[in-house]
Amino acid sequence: MNNKRPILTDTIAVEVFKEHYWLKSELVEFCRRNLISSVGLKMEISDRIEFFLKTGQILIPKATEYLGRKEPQIDYHRGPFSRGTIITSKFKRTSKVRAFFVSQIGTRFHFTIRMNNFFRENIGATFNEAIEDWLEEERQRKNPDFKSEIVPQCKYNQYIRDYMANNKESRLKEAIDSWNIERNKPGIQKYENKES
Repeated sequence: MNNKRPILTDTIAVEVFKEHYWLKSELVEFCRRNLISSVGLKMEISDRIEFFLKTGQILIPKATEYLGRKEPQIDYHRGPFSRGTIITSKFKRTSKVRAFFVSQIGTRFHFTIRMNNFFRENIGATFNEAIEDWLEEERQRKNPDFKSEIVPQCKYNQYIRDYMANNKESRLKEAIDSWNIERNKPGIQKYENKES
């Protein structure tokens, strides 16, 4: 079996593209070479590349409609912000935005997957609603059985978590070395306990 990863070019077969793990930087570079939009999540970029490989056409990302009204113009690089600041389709996680949330929540604040999803899925909501959702997640994290969500495109994080859970005596370096071997193989890059 040939475990060598193929090169990501516009002639790669769709099936080969789908069965390999690609870094986001590789996907973005492919998009730039082929004039495809590289904005958004890794999964969205992959979907655009898959569409391009299947059809030869470029899929244009849809602009989010702001609840039928004109979207307010907010400069997320400058502010100022308040709890009433609206989340728009052009929302960005800037250092100024982070500083605002730290001022409201405290230094324990950090962007989480759930919060990133909240920003993406709740256009028109306010920063106050985002803060309340973050605090709710923080309450849930206090439960010893809580595990934070790992989105499908974060295969590395899921693999490392599963490896460490099944190899309690192992070091992180061993998990990373195992991942580096696995990620070059075709198919689903998922940790499987060989002893079970």
